[in-house]
Amino acid sequence: MIRLLPRSRAARARWGVVLALLLFAALIPPLAGLNENLNPDASSRFQIFLGTSALVLALWAVSYNLMLGYTGMVSFAHAAYYGVGAYTVAVMFKNYHLPILVGLAAAPFAAAVVGLITGLVAQRAVRLYFSLLTLAISQLLF
Repeated sequence: MIRLLPRSRAARARWGVVLALLLFAALIPPLAGLNENLNPDASSRFQIFLGTSALVLALWAVSYNLMLGYTGMVSFAHAAYYGVGAYTVAVMFKNYHLPILVGLAAAPFAAAVVGLITGLVAQRAVRLYFSLLTLAISQLLF
């Protein structure tokens, strides 16, 4: 017989956290729509804002997990790449009057170029020196 849940206590605890987060995510839309009778337009805008923010921050957390979880290297520059992408969208939309979709398509490329430059600079650094280099780069981009 195949066991769905692992036997170890730590693994069961992880599954408990995952199930609690899934339950919380399932409860967000009904709780966000409580004031729908008062102002339906505001409620739907809030739900869209909440969903988009959750997805963006989840993507950010996954990228940080790849860096810290698999390599064990602490990077302080993740927020800088996020900011470079947001700044790219804003500049292309406001200054160049391009459609927002063009800015949204260009943002990952701008962040990737900055990440590539950061990677070339911090390529040989290890442990504390890598963290300090990424902190310095993020402060330069701030």
